[in-house]
Amino acid sequence: MPLHLIAECCKCHNIISRDLWAIKKNHGYSGRLYICNHFDIEIDHESSTGLCGWGWRNIITLTAYYKPDSCSKEIINQTFSAFNTEYQNYEVFGDKTVFHARISDFRNNYPIIGRNLQNDIKYNEMREHEALERLRREQQRKEKLLKLF
Repeated sequence: MPLHLIAECCKCHNIISRDLWAIKKNHGYSGRLYICNHFDIEIDHESSTGLCGWGWRNIITLTAYYKPDSCSKEIINQTFSAFNTEYQNYEVFGDKTVFHARISDFRNNYPIIGRNLQNDIKYNEMREHEALERLRREQQRKEKLLKLF
């Protein structure tokens, strides 16, 4: 039975997915993966089978590396078992870019908690830009009026 990892950069909507086998002796998957121009991720997956597959557990750590600021944050550090097969989390990098990830035993459970936050950030940036544009137009209008008099 695999646990399905789905990770996404919410700014550019690039997604990566990996199957992490839940019942596997010793070390499972480890490695660094490219997501987009904003992020690389590192996955560390340690598993134990228990007694013939009963009592299995996995310790999965996912770290996101934000390239523009050269910083990293741990997104997931969780122990999974037969009774705990679902977890998702997100982090905001540089106050503008959201990264989220989800581990689930269902393949099509996409992470959703970070997308709403990224949409809010995008909306607020748009509102700020509109307010600055409005101020600039108002200033130009005042300057034209002053030139007439």
